[in-house]
Amino acid sequence: MKAARLVAEHLGTIHHEYVYTEAEMSAVLPDVIYYLESFDPALVRSAIPCYIVSQLASQYVKVILS
Repeated sequence: MKAARLVAEHLGTIHHEYVYTEAEMSAVLPDVIYYLESFDPALVRSAIPCYIVSQLASQYVKVILS
């Protein structure tokens, strides 16, 4: 997070941070598995932060390119 803050400051961009808890991760797990249609541990593990950051981004922007 520190490096991201430094880059955002250097570039003069808006930077949003969100640190999620284990409880929040557990709460979104059923949705993540539902949308992934997979129980693959590596896939689920990487999809949880993506899901949470997508929810955060939806509060600030209309479109995300990835």
